[in-house]
Amino acid sequence: MKIKVERTPFLKILEIANNVADKKSPIPTVSTVLVQAEGDKLTCFATNLSVSMKGTVEATIERPGKLCLSAKTLFDVVKSLPENPSPLTIEAESSNLATISMGKSVFKIHGMEPEDFPSIPTADNAKFTELQAEGLGVLIRRIFFSISVEETRPHFNSALLEAEPGLLRMVSTDGHRLTKAEISIEHDLSLDKGILIPRRGLTQIRNVAQSSEGSLSVAVASPHLFVRSEGVELAVRLVDEEFPAYSDVIPTDLERKVVVEREGLIDAIRRVSVLAIGVTHGIRFHLDKGVMQVLSSNPDLGDAKEELDVDYEGDDFTVAFNSRYFMDLLPEMESDEVILELGEELDPCLVQPVDATDYVAVIMPLRF
Repeated sequence: MKIKVERTPFLKILEIANNVADKKSPIPTVSTVLVQAEGDKLTCFATNLSVSMKGTVEATIERPGKLCLSAKTLFDVVKSLPENPSPLTIEAESSNLATISMGKSVFKIHGMEPEDFPSIPTADNAKFTELQAEGLGVLIRRIFFSISVEETRPHFNSALLEAEPGLLRMVSTDGHRLTKAEISIEHDLSLDKGILIPRRGLTQIRNVAQSSEGSLSVAVASPHLFVRSEGVELAVRLVDEEFPAYSDVIPTDLERKVVVEREGLIDAIRRVSVLAIGVTHGIRFHLDKGVMQVLSSNPDLGDAKEELDVDYEGDDFTVAFNSRYFMDLLPEMESDEVILELGEELDPCLVQPVDATDYVAVIMPLRF
């Protein structure tokens, strides 16, 4: 095998491959990238058995072949090379040793047998739908923080994707909070029912969306979701679990409503939470007509209080929350003001922008 390839597009592909590859897997080849040279293309494959990727760049193929190299090592080597108008060269006489050179820099990297690399899912007959990359990235970002990090609960360690004519919706929950976001789409995505995308897969889809210009294409061919963009194809294995009935969790009859300036609330929570208690990061909202106090009390550290002018006409009322949940959510809402809807002290809080209905969150209270 001997090829010449431009560093910058090759590095972009290797960065995705490095992110996908599982460095902690007991299966050695899952930490590698399969490099295949054929025709006038260099194709890279990587997988962690949950998420797989294929990336293709143009190259000058002097001698075709395959190599299976450490994804991290190859990425680090290519990244370390300087920006150069001349291409880099990859050469190997066998699958066990590759030589990478550019100018006066020469690296020799030990490899594994390409035949041992796991098979990658293909989307041969799948129907792809074009979506705006920016919109999909925003949709994922708005719900990502409320996905549980515990992989032992797959239905919480994933997000629900639903499609309606002209609309795409994502919902996530970790059992303590729930977030629902929607975007308008020009081309309808064909989904018979909602699908569950694992957190690990959403991370890679978000990365691809953020690095894409314009649009990308998505398709569902059970049990995978495929995403294509600018020479890269991701295959994400879907979660075969039932997502909670989220409509039942979103309250519709809360009696107390507070309209508050979003940035002011973020600043107040950030300062007061310096003295918040332990792992719950507990703070309290105390409401009275026209006024909202944000409070924290820590027997070891002291007390903190911030007062905000708000639009509230209800009775005197106090409720406690985990401050981190609001600090994750409020920066994503972007509107000047937000609405907090509250019931009794153990009822959830409904949060949404004043000027939009496409983004809503539910936050469960703390006992105090």
